[in-house]
Amino acid sequence: MALPRTIRNCRPVIAEPCPRKWEALTDTADPAVRHCESCGKSVFFCATDEETIAHARAGECVAREEPEPGDLGRMVLGRPSVPVVVTPEQIANRARRARERGINRVLGRDPAEFGRACSGCGWPVPGFRETCEVCGERVGRA
Repeated sequence: MALPRTIRNCRPVIAEPCPRKWEALTDTADPAVRHCESCGKSVFFCATDEETIAHARAGECVAREEPEPGDLGRMVLGRPSVPVVVTPEQIANRARRARERGINRVLGRDPAEFGRACSGCGWPVPGFRETCEVCGERVGRA
C-alpha cells in the first residue's frame, strides 16, 4: 500500500498556498527532493525520523508518508448487527497516524523551545512538556 506523502514544516508567507501533496510538486534530479512552485522552496522526502529532524532543524520543508483516513478502519456507534473486525493493519495505521500527528505538532513549534531530545525516539521535546509528543515516553520537565 502506497502511503500519501504530506508536506510539513513549510511556513512561507505567500498568496498561493502549498499544494501539500508530494505528487503535486515538480521533480528534481534527486528523487528525494522536489520543488514547490508556490513558494519556490525545495521539499525533502524523509524516510526516517533522523532525516526529518535534521531537515526541520535546518528550516527546510519536509515530506513524510502518512496513512489515509480510510486505512484506519471506521468507528461504529450503537450495537452493530455484525461485529466490526479491526484488522492488524488498521491498528498499525492508527498508531502510525497518531505518531505522525505528534510529529506535526513538534514541527509546528518554534525550534527555540527545544532544549532536549526524547530518549525513546530522539525527537525534540520542549522544556514545558513531561512526555514526548511523538512516542509518549515520560521525559519529565526540563
